[in-house]
Amino acid sequence: MIGLFSGSFDPITKGHVDIIKRASGFVDKLIVTVFNNELKESMFDIDVRIKFVKLALSHIKNVEIMSSSGMVVDFVREHNIDKIYRGFRDNSDYEYELDMTTYNYENCGVMTYLIPSHDKYNSTSSTIARGCIASGVGMEQVLPVSVIEELRRMSK
Repeated sequence: MIGLFSGSFDPITKGHVDIIKRASGFVDKLIVTVFNNELKESMFDIDVRIKFVKLALSHIKNVEIMSSSGMVVDFVREHNIDKIYRGFRDNSDYEYELDMTTYNYENCGVMTYLIPSHDKYNSTSSTIARGCIASGVGMEQVLPVSVIEELRRMSK
């Protein structure tokens, strides 16, 4: 059984890692795909985001990291994905993800399973993480240690 967890991961947060860890327990292999949306301005280029994801998830043995710039439904078909996993923090996330669940099922026939965030990560987002990185304050609360260490290496 192959699962998919996708996102832009700009950057990956502790909340992402928590959901990915939980999702990885439901499948033999979980493909974590860093999607590159050319219409969206990112703080980090795709190669840096992939590096951060690999560092943050190195302890999860059945995870494979990939990248894509296409549509999720096309990726699902191309890689024979059996299940899609997504996380949500609040009602607005849930409603958005529910709409995407319907769209994905109608377009590729694969169910999406929504995993609620743990309370401690409800206010954690990549947007907040980017703000913490820019200010240099609070990174420890939202970013995996390995990502913080890599950011520090990059800034030298």
